[in-house]
Amino acid sequence: MLDTHVHADHISGSSTLAAEVGVPYYLSEGASERGVEYEYEPLSDGDVIEVGDVEIEALHTPGHTSEMMNYLVDGELLLTGDTLFVDSVGRTELQFGDDDASRGAELLYDSLHETILDLPDDTTILPGHLTVTSDGRYENGSPGEPLEAQLGDLREELDSSSSIAKRSSSD
Repeated sequence: MLDTHVHADHISGSSTLAAEVGVPYYLSEGASERGVEYEYEPLSDGDVIEVGDVEIEALHTPGHTSEMMNYLVDGELLLTGDTLFVDSVGRTELQFGDDDASRGAELLYDSLHETILDLPDDTTILPGHLTVTSDGRYENGSPGEPLEAQLGDLREELDSSSSIAKRSSSD
């Protein structure tokens, strides 16, 4: 079982679920610096996990959190967690706090431009969740439906609108 990051706004049940079903629980090696004391298999940038014929590469993408990982599946699908959504990027103040959110934003910018946007345009982006407005409307999908976008489409949208800074502060 793979987790993208240590959550600052809720508790993940992934480690418990992994133990119950008897599979390894993977998390960034940086999780120990965030105070994680439960058992997990640490991953470093570039580590590859094989599940049958499927290869999953861990990509360290700090910004939303310092230990954030994205997972590139067979070089075609990118599980982005809370790094990149189909309409925005992840928040940076949850771990870093309001006073240091700009440091998180710098890390996120670098992760986007030096890691994610270096991938091919036909990479399918699969974010951790969709956007729900404060009045409960779903902005870009519905529960139970796949939420995905092609990286090339997101690249054009983000580049043309300069939305990285604007959107990260509102999500």
